[in-house]
Amino acid sequence: MKSLRVSLVAALCLVPVVAHAGDDKDAGKKKMAPIGDDDSTTKGEKGDSAGTSVEMEEDDTPPDDMEGTEENPDAPKLGDEQAANVAKTPGVKRTGYPIEEVLRPLTLPAVTSEVGLGARAVFKNFDSGFQLRARYGITRQAQLGLKYDIGGVYKDPTSMKNGFNTGKAVALDFTYLVKDWVAGHLTLPAYIQPFAMAMTLGAPMKFTFKDKFSIVTLDDFLDIRFTKFIPSLDDERANEQSVNDVDTGTTTASAIIHVRGGIIYQQAPNLAIKGNVALSFPQGTSDTFRTSTNAYQLEAIVQYSPMAKMDVIGRLGFDDLAHAVDSLGLVIAAAYRI
Repeated sequence: MKSLRVSLVAALCLVPVVAHAGDDKDAGKKKMAPIGDDDSTTKGEKGDSAGTSVEMEEDDTPPDDMEGTEENPDAPKLGDEQAANVAKTPGVKRTGYPIEEVLRPLTLPAVTSEVGLGARAVFKNFDSGFQLRARYGITRQAQLGLKYDIGGVYKDPTSMKNGFNTGKAVALDFTYLVKDWVAGHLTLPAYIQPFAMAMTLGAPMKFTFKDKFSIVTLDDFLDIRFTKFIPSLDDERANEQSVNDVDTGTTTASAIIHVRGGIIYQQAPNLAIKGNVALSFPQGTSDTFRTSTNAYQLEAIVQYSPMAKMDVIGRLGFDDLAHAVDSLGLVIAAAYRI
C-alpha cells in the first residue's frame, strides 16, 4: 500500500510538467508564423523553423525617361520655373553696322571705310555732274572724310561749248561724335585753279523713334569764305560761274547760313524714305540765283540697301524752289563699306 501511494504521488507531479512543456512547444510554433500570412501556419506545422522572408517595396520608383529625351521644350512653364527661365535667357544683342538707315550712327565704326559715287542731272538743260565721296572711321567717335567734284557735262559759260568739264573742287572734312545723337562737323573745301578756299561748320543731329522714324537737322549750317569764293562740291558749273564773277569784279558771298532738316521713315529693313528741306541765306552779296546757294531746297530720297555694306540712292528734288523749272533734277548714287 505504501508503494502504491508513492507511485500515485509521482504521477500527479509529472502531469503539470508535461502540460507546461506542451504549451511551450505550441508557443514556439506560433512565434515562427508571420502575422497575416496564411501559408506560414502550414509551414510552421511542417517544421520550417526558419520562417518566411518578407521583401519591402520601394516608395520612390525611378521615372521611365531617366535622360529626359521625351521632354517637350515647348511645353508651358508655370510658377517659379517659368520666372527662372525668363531671368536666365540672355537678350539678343545686335552687332555690326545696321542695315536700317534710322539705326545707323552719325559716324562710321572704327576702322571702317566707305566709298561713294554720285551722278546728278538738271532736267532743263541736261546738265550733269559727278561726285566722289570717301570717309573712314578712325575710332568710334572720330571720322575723316574726302570729297571731290569730278566734273560734269554742260555748256561752258566762257566758251559756250557743250562738253565734259573737269572738276577742280576738293574738300577734307572731320566729324567727331559728341553723343550718340549729335556730332561736330568741319569741312575745308578748296578750288584748285584759281585757288579759293572756305570753311563749313556743322552739328548734325539725329533723333530716332521706335526704330521707324528719325529726325535729322543742322548738317552743315554755316559756310565761311576764306579767299575769292565758296567752292561747291556738287556743281562744277557753279564754280566756273564764281570764277567768272571774281574775274569781272562781282562780289561773291562772304558767308552762307543754312537751315536744314529732314525726316527718315524706315519702310523695311533695307528700304528707307527720306524728305529734306533746306533754307540758305547768302551774306555780303546781292547775287541772284546760284545753284550752289540752294536758297530753297526740297528733295525726296529713296535708299535701298541690298546688304549692310551697300546703299543705292535715288533723289528727286529742287535745288531752289524759287527757280523750280531751272533747278529740278535727279541724283543717283551708290556707297559701299568695307
